[in-house]
Amino acid sequence: MTSQIPADLESITPEWFTQTLTAAGVINGTLITAIESERLGEGQGFTGQVIRFRLTYQMFKENAPKSIIAKISHPDPGLRKELSDGNFYKREINFYKKIANKTDIRTPRCYYAALDEETGDSVLLLEDLQNGRIGDTIRGCSGQEAERIAEYLVPLHAAWWENPELESMDWVS
Repeated sequence: MTSQIPADLESITPEWFTQTLTAAGVINGTLITAIESERLGEGQGFTGQVIRFRLTYQMFKENAPKSIIAKISHPDPGLRKELSDGNFYKREINFYKKIANKTDIRTPRCYYAALDEETGDSVLLLEDLQNGRIGDTIRGCSGQEAERIAEYLVPLHAAWWENPELESMDWVS
Protein backbone atom coordinates (compact mmCIF):
# COMPACT_ATOMS: atom_id res chain seq x y z
CA MET A 1 0.00 0.00 0.00
CA THR A 2 1.43 3.39 -1.03
CA SER A 3 1.23 6.27 1.41
CA GLN A 4 -0.76 9.33 0.48
CA ILE A 5 1.30 12.47 0.06
CA PRO A 6 0.25 14.86 2.81
CA ALA A 7 -0.85 18.24 1.45
CA ASP A 8 -0.89 19.82 4.89
CA LEU A 9 0.33 19.32 8.43
CA GLU A 10 -3.02 17.90 9.59
CA SER A 11 -2.62 14.98 7.14
CA ILE A 12 0.53 13.80 8.92
CA THR A 13 -0.58 11.45 11.67
CA PRO A 14 1.05 8.68 13.73
CA GLU A 15 -0.73 6.18 11.45
CA TRP A 16 0.65 7.88 8.32
CA PHE A 17 4.18 7.79 9.77
CA THR A 18 3.81 4.12 10.74
CA GLN A 19 2.54 3.14 7.29
CA THR A 20 5.13 5.22 5.41
CA LEU A 21 8.19 4.29 7.48
CA THR A 22 7.22 0.61 7.57
CA ALA A 23 6.75 0.49 3.78
CA ALA A 24 10.11 2.23 3.33
CA GLY A 25 11.84 -0.34 5.59
CA VAL A 26 12.81 2.28 8.17
CA ILE A 27 10.85 0.69 11.01
CA ASN A 28 9.68 -2.87 11.53
CA GLY A 29 7.43 -4.53 14.09
CA THR A 30 6.34 -1.40 15.92
CA LEU A 31 3.83 1.42 15.67
CA ILE A 32 4.21 5.15 16.07
CA THR A 33 1.66 6.08 18.71
CA ALA A 34 2.17 9.84 18.98
CA ILE A 35 3.93 12.71 17.21
CA GLU A 36 4.92 16.20 18.30
CA SER A 37 5.58 18.81 15.64
CA GLU A 38 7.71 21.94 15.61
CA ARG A 39 7.76 24.27 12.61
CA LEU A 40 11.25 25.27 11.54
CA GLY A 41 12.37 28.25 9.51
CA GLU A 42 8.95 29.89 9.46
CA GLY A 43 9.07 33.33 7.85
CA GLN A 44 12.52 32.74 6.38
CA GLY A 45 11.62 32.58 2.70
CA PHE A 46 11.06 28.84 2.34
CA THR A 47 8.97 27.56 -0.55
CA GLY A 48 7.38 24.85 1.54
CA GLN A 49 6.90 23.77 5.12
CA VAL A 50 9.74 22.38 7.24
CA ILE A 51 8.68 20.54 10.37
CA ARG A 52 10.58 18.54 12.98
CA PHE A 53 8.51 15.59 14.20
CA ARG A 54 9.37 13.82 17.44
CA LEU A 55 8.09 10.26 17.28
CA THR A 56 6.76 8.12 20.13
CA TYR A 57 6.75 4.36 19.51
CA GLN A 58 4.61 1.58 20.92
CA MET A 59 7.93 -0.20 21.43
CA PHE A 60 11.13 1.63 20.48
CA LYS A 61 13.45 -0.37 18.25
CA GLU A 62 17.16 0.32 17.93
CA ASN A 63 18.01 2.44 14.85
CA ALA A 64 14.46 3.82 14.60
CA PRO A 65 14.54 7.60 14.23
CA LYS A 66 13.47 9.50 17.35
CA SER A 67 12.81 12.57 15.26
CA ILE A 68 12.46 13.33 11.56
CA ILE A 69 12.53 16.47 9.47
CA ALA A 70 9.59 16.63 7.08
CA LYS A 71 9.60 18.98 4.13
CA ILE A 72 6.17 19.28 2.57
CA SER A 73 5.04 21.48 -0.27
CA HIS A 74 3.67 24.98 0.17
CA PRO A 75 0.19 25.12 1.75
CA ASP A 76 -1.19 27.46 -0.94
CA PRO A 77 -2.47 25.22 -3.80
CA GLY A 78 -1.71 27.79 -6.52
CA LEU A 79 1.85 28.46 -5.38
CA ARG A 80 2.40 24.76 -4.72
CA LYS A 81 1.40 23.94 -8.32
CA GLU A 82 3.56 26.77 -9.71
CA LEU A 83 6.61 25.54 -7.78
CA SER A 84 5.93 22.00 -8.91
CA ASP A 85 5.55 23.06 -12.57
CA GLY A 86 8.93 24.79 -12.25
CA ASN A 87 10.44 21.48 -11.08
CA PHE A 88 11.40 22.97 -7.70
CA TYR A 89 10.13 20.00 -5.67
CA LYS A 90 11.18 17.48 -8.33
CA ARG A 91 14.82 18.65 -8.20
CA GLU A 92 15.06 18.32 -4.43
CA ILE A 93 13.33 14.94 -4.32
CA ASN A 94 15.46 13.57 -7.16
CA PHE A 95 18.62 14.88 -5.49
CA TYR A 96 17.86 12.70 -2.47
CA LYS A 97 16.65 9.73 -4.52
CA LYS A 98 19.34 9.70 -7.24
CA ILE A 99 22.39 11.75 -6.27
CA ALA A 100 22.83 12.10 -2.49
CA ASN A 101 24.05 8.53 -1.97
CA LYS A 102 26.55 8.87 -4.85
CA THR A 103 28.48 11.78 -3.33
CA ASP A 104 31.18 12.07 -0.73
CA ILE A 105 29.44 14.90 1.12
CA ARG A 106 27.35 14.24 4.22
CA THR A 107 23.66 14.62 3.50
CA PRO A 108 20.71 13.71 5.70
CA ARG A 109 19.45 10.19 5.16
CA CYS A 110 16.27 10.26 3.12
CA TYR A 111 13.64 7.97 4.63
CA TYR A 112 10.91 8.74 2.10
CA ALA A 113 10.38 11.05 -0.87
CA ALA A 114 7.33 11.46 -3.08
CA LEU A 115 5.82 13.97 -5.49
CA ASP A 116 2.44 14.17 -7.20
CA GLU A 117 3.21 16.23 -10.31
CA GLU A 118 -0.49 16.87 -10.97
CA THR A 119 -1.17 18.63 -7.67
CA GLY A 120 2.35 19.62 -6.66
CA ASP A 121 1.97 17.77 -3.35
CA SER A 122 5.37 16.59 -2.17
CA VAL A 123 6.98 15.19 0.94
CA LEU A 124 10.54 14.48 2.01
CA LEU A 125 11.25 12.67 5.27
CA LEU A 126 14.85 13.30 6.25
CA GLU A 127 17.21 12.38 9.03
CA ASP A 128 17.17 15.05 11.72
CA LEU A 129 20.67 16.53 11.89
CA GLN A 130 19.97 18.15 15.25
CA ASN A 131 23.39 19.77 15.52
CA GLY A 132 22.88 21.69 12.29
CA ARG A 133 21.49 25.17 11.81
CA ILE A 134 18.72 26.10 9.42
CA GLY A 135 19.77 28.64 6.85
CA ASP A 136 17.87 31.87 6.37
CA THR A 137 17.32 32.65 2.69
CA ILE A 138 16.25 36.20 3.51
CA ARG A 139 18.96 37.22 5.99
CA GLY A 140 21.71 35.23 4.28
CA CYS A 141 24.97 34.23 5.92
CA SER A 142 28.36 35.70 6.78
CA GLY A 143 31.26 35.69 4.33
CA GLN A 144 33.02 33.10 6.49
CA GLU A 145 29.95 30.83 6.45
CA ALA A 146 29.67 31.24 2.65
CA GLU A 147 33.32 30.18 2.25
CA ARG A 148 32.79 27.07 4.42
CA ILE A 149 29.67 26.15 2.44
CA ALA A 150 31.46 26.58 -0.89
CA GLU A 151 34.41 24.46 0.30
CA TYR A 152 32.02 21.78 1.54
CA LEU A 153 30.24 21.63 -1.83
CA VAL A 154 33.42 21.29 -3.93
CA PRO A 155 33.38 17.45 -3.86
CA LEU A 156 29.74 17.43 -5.02
CA HIS A 157 30.43 19.71 -7.96
CA ALA A 158 33.70 17.96 -8.82
CA ALA A 159 31.99 14.55 -8.89
CA TRP A 160 29.24 15.77 -11.24
CA TRP A 161 31.21 18.19 -13.43
CA GLU A 162 30.55 17.09 -17.05
CA ASN A 163 29.35 13.72 -15.75
CA PRO A 164 27.61 11.87 -18.63
CA GLU A 165 24.81 10.74 -16.24
CA LEU A 166 23.57 14.34 -16.18
CA GLU A 167 22.32 14.04 -19.77
CA SER A 168 19.62 11.60 -18.65
CA MET A 169 18.52 13.84 -15.75
CA ASP A 170 15.96 16.17 -17.33
CA TRP A 171 15.17 17.63 -13.91
CA VAL A 172 18.67 19.17 -13.58
CA SER A 173 18.94 22.72 -14.91
